[in-house]
Amino acid sequence: MAQQEPITLQQVMDMITGKWPFDSKNYPALGKLDGGFDPDEQVARFAINHIVKHQLKAMGKLAEVMEPFDHGHRQNFVVRDRLDEAVVKSFINAVRLASMTGFSAQKLMEACAEILRHGESA
Repeated sequence: MAQQEPITLQQVMDMITGKWPFDSKNYPALGKLDGGFDPDEQVARFAINHIVKHQLKAMGKLAEVMEPFDHGHRQNFVVRDRLDEAVVKSFINAVRLASMTGFSAQKLMEACAEILRHGESA
């Protein structure tokens, strides 16, 4: 059996960008925008806002899973599945935001390394 090549971050970024293009077919509200801005800027503003909403949804699900532990509650194995889903969706949203704001995988990794070198908190 042939070993599968590892997937790169850039491939993941391209898959995510290709899966949900910001157009009026996927996001009908885009067809109704009229903020007096350049059309590309309007789409970018809409996209960033929409991605942030998805990220907040993912964080809310993560908080919902984890918050009961603060009160001494014990939960069953279902927590792991929900935790994994929230982590993956959060990653997808972060990658989508990075792509939308002009980051390539290389630029993103370099920016992460720079923050880590300086000991900044994420």
